This record gives sequence, structure tokens and C-alpha cells, in this order.
Amino acid sequence: MRRVRVILGTVAAAAALSLVPAALAGTPADDLAWLNAKRAANGIPGDIALRADWSEACANHVRYMRATGSIAHEEDPASPSWTASGDWAGRNAVLASADPWTAADFIWERAPLHLAQLMAPPLAAMGIADDGQLVCATTVPGYTRTLPAIAQTASYPGNGTRIYAAEIAEEWPTTPAQDLGLSQPTGPNLLVYRWGGADDDPGVLRARLDGPSGPVRVRWIDRDDPRLGPYLPPGSAIVVPITPLAQNAAYTGLVEFDDGTAHAWAFSTSQAPAVSAIRRERLTARRTGSLRVCVEPSPAGCRRWAERDRVVVELRGRIVGAGGGPPIAGTAVDVRRSDGPIRRTVTAADGTFRVRLRAVVRRGQRVIGVTASVPGDAVGAWPARIRRTA
Repeated sequence: MRRVRVILGTVAAAAALSLVPAALAGTPADDLAWLNAKRAANGIPGDIALRADWSEACANHVRYMRATGSIAHEEDPASPSWTASGDWAGRNAVLASADPWTAADFIWERAPLHLAQLMAPPLAAMGIADDGQLVCATTVPGYTRTLPAIAQTASYPGNGTRIYAAEIAEEWPTTPAQDLGLSQPTGPNLLVYRWGGADDDPGVLRARLDGPSGPVRVRWIDRDDPRLGPYLPPGSAIVVPITPLAQNAAYTGLVEFDDGTAHAWAFSTSQAPAVSAIRRERLTARRTGSLRVCVEPSPAGCRRWAERDRVVVELRGRIVGAGGGPPIAGTAVDVRRSDGPIRRTVTAADGTFRVRLRAVVRRGQRVIGVTASVPGDAVGAWPARIRRTA
């Protein structure tokens, strides 16, 4: 079995984005408390310690990203915003550019590779910086928890918990579903961990999921996956149901590792709103400028830079009920552009929603894809022709 350790270069939430002004930020202590609570609620050790020196290093990297207008793990030594500690933090952290991280909005939820690192049982210490939009959270250096002599297992969702029935994952450089050749939405990405014992990094031998209608078809990635394996923590795997699961239903899962250990657990799915269609009312995309981004990172900084176009996309739509029913107010809508982060909004009293997205695309690109979804239910996807600002 191939042995690959997660080293420098963890997963980024997006390649490069036009950054909006920072929103109200959570403190590192707040963010860590929310993460620890989520881990504990799923049977994973919830006592990660906050390191002030790593948090300050992450703060330097957040300042670098805001100053340069890019989401990247490496810092350019030629930049006046470069710092040695910020560059170290970026290379050893998960990064996000999203709505503020709050107790109610766990911004890593639909980014399974990021989530796998943050929920990993061996994670014992970390640094966090959060300016309200940009987040840096170290993972790799913090996998220092003492391993038990007898192997232990855990999962997310945890035994006896509840999770959404469908998922549209969004993260960079790719998602487990994309790596496995699956169309989204899929079922929820299920995280499974096994640590300790004689072998602290086994692979998955087989995985099974059973629901109200019998066996569910699943695929998985583990550390042997040639593309995404290096992004996973030791002894971890992500099991992906090929299609969305039934709503408000009970499931049992079993993952067997190649060292003979196994993890068996039960969970249930939540009930989603009864939505049948997402109507597009207006979709525009326009270029607003350019940005210099790193397209070929190297250990020394950046080997090759390129010019990219900044684009602003605006989508106006309406959510209607099943069977052409009345508009649905107050329901969550996730909107994303191709290869970009999810932006969540809520429908107004007349069922309408409006979202503006910022993107960075290849110079001269003419079309950008936009997808809107009601989590666990309806999905709509449309292309938008990119126009140059008059």
C-alpha cells in the first residue's frame, strides 16, 4: 500500500477572487469553539488547543491575501506583503473566502476535503485568523494528538446524528465527486476516520451504505487516491453516495479498512423543502478589470504568473413550489459560479432572490456557468455570456 503523508499545499477554497470588504469577523477563539463543538457532537475529540503563534502567522497570510487580492497558499517573496510566517501558514492551512464563519454557518460544511482535515481526530492544535471573509486555519502541523494503542474509528456525520440528504460540494482544486466522475448533487460526503494501533494510515477495503430501499451505490477516496489522497489526513476516507439520499430516512454505514478494522454507524437524513423549480429571471456577467495571479506555484514562491479577467455575475431568480405551486419565501438558496465558492441567500416574501458573485477567469473567456440550488432539493444551472464593461 502506498504511503503518502499530507505535506505542504493543502486545499484552497478558490483559486483567485476579487475580494469584497471584510465583514464582521469572528475571533479565533470563537471559530475554534464552534469547530470543537461540532467535533464533539459527532463523537470526535473536541479539545483542540489554539496556538497564538500559529494564529498570528495565519493573520499575516490573511493580510497578504487581502493586499494581493488572491486566494493562494504560497506567498510571492517579491511582494511587499510577504512574510515568512504568513507563507508558512498558507502552506499548512485550509483557506476560505466566504460569508462570515458563525455558529450557525459552518463555512467548511460543503467543502469535504477541507472538512476532512478540520474534523480529523489527530488534530490537537491549530492557529486561526478570520477577517470576516478570508479565513486561514492551520491543520497539518497540528496532527499531534497521541495515538491510542488500540485502533479507534469515527465518522462525520457521527453515530445517531442527522445530515442533509444531498450535497453540491464546492472547493478547489476539485471535489471528491468530480474526482470520482460523479454528477452533483450527490448524497452527503461521509467522512470516516481510523487512527491508532499498529497501522495509523490504512486504506479502505470496501464500503457499504444501506437505507430504506436497501443498498445504496457508493464510491470512495482514501489516501491511495492518486489525485486527492495527499489532501486527506492519515487514516481517513470520504464515502460518496452516487445519488442524493432519501429525505427524513434512516441509514446504516460500514467501512472496512485493509488492516482488518471497521467502522459501523447509523445516521438519518433531514427533510428538505418541497421545491420543484428554480426560475431564472435575469443573469448577467460583465468584465470589470484584470488581476495578476500565480498559475504555477513553486516551493520558492511562484514560477509563472498570468493575467486574468475580473468578472461580476448577477443572478435574479424565483423559487416556486412543487407542481407549479406558489412562490416559496424564506428558503435557503445556494448560488455558485463554475469553479467558485458557494454564496448562500434566502428568498424574499415573493419567492425571489438576488445574488452577485465575483470571479476571476482566463483572459478572453466568453462564458461562465452559474448554478443555483435549494440544499437537498431543486437544482438549476445556466450559462452566462461575459460582456465587457461599457
